[in-house]
Amino acid sequence: EQQLEFAYGLLEGAYTGSGRTDGAIYQVTLQQGQAPARIIFERRLDPLNTAADRGRQHTGLALPDDIQAGDRLVLRIDAGTNSSWDWTYVSELELR
Repeated sequence: EQQLEFAYGLLEGAYTGSGRTDGAIYQVTLQQGQAPARIIFERRLDPLNTAADRGRQHTGLALPDDIQAGDRLVLRIDAGTNSSWDWTYVSELELR
């Protein structure tokens, strides 16, 4: 595989009406053996303050050339300073 693709975002109710998310952080790390995990993708969404962070987001991430069999990719979603209204999702995950 040479590329990781996925869609992600916060559900609309998290930032419309009474929804008051402080955003979420989407991160992909590469774990190779005993070496420290390496961040290969990170994006913070803040849909209350940034209109471009609303709705479905998409990434096409080229994987590092040194990736080998047995290495691990970890996709993680972290809340902002609190987890109120953090209705996050990931979909259409595909390795190519």
